[in-house]
Amino acid sequence: MEEFVDDIYFEWEYKEIAFGLDVVVTDCIIAEEICNQSNPDYVISIWDKGTYAKEKYAWVNRENCLVMEFDDVKKDSPTHGYVAPTMDDVVQIVEFAKSIPDGSRLLVHCGYGISRSSAAAMFAFVARGAGLDSIDHLWTAIRSTWKKRWRDGPYMRPNAKMVHLGDKLFGFDGELFDEYVEKFKPNVDHNDFDV
Repeated sequence: MEEFVDDIYFEWEYKEIAFGLDVVVTDCIIAEEICNQSNPDYVISIWDKGTYAKEKYAWVNRENCLVMEFDDVKKDSPTHGYVAPTMDDVVQIVEFAKSIPDGSRLLVHCGYGISRSSAAAMFAFVARGAGLDSIDHLWTAIRSTWKKRWRDGPYMRPNAKMVHLGDKLFGFDGELFDEYVEKFKPNVDHNDFDV
């Protein structure tokens, strides 16, 4: 059983992981603490559709921040109000990542810091030159506050729809998605997505 460690102080000293970036992935609660304590250079802020309120989350209203809203699902569900990530969302993440100068600290967060944020962090590295040969290394290199919050951490499970879209965008011909399925064992395959 995992034990939650609720006293988090994240001291961020720059440590290049790969491709000119130091990336930390976290959830929306810890993201606020990190922004207030460490003032990252860039932020990718991913919220569930309809939950971001500019006036409530002042810590996100900063220069060099990409704010996005889509749900952690693989398909839209109008009945439940869920909106899946789109190719446009993935393109925005990639273009934002390409614009970040070397030597920068990038904070990526979503609701729980597990799925959408870890996929976005991977896209940031691929956008900056990472190939399929370095993807597995990048999963283990990304720093996650889950390492500090849960004694059994880290825990990342990239959003399957985002990985599928990224695979298409980067022209990996299914190889990225196949590696993802092999590593994370999700209950999905290529046929689960309407692109």
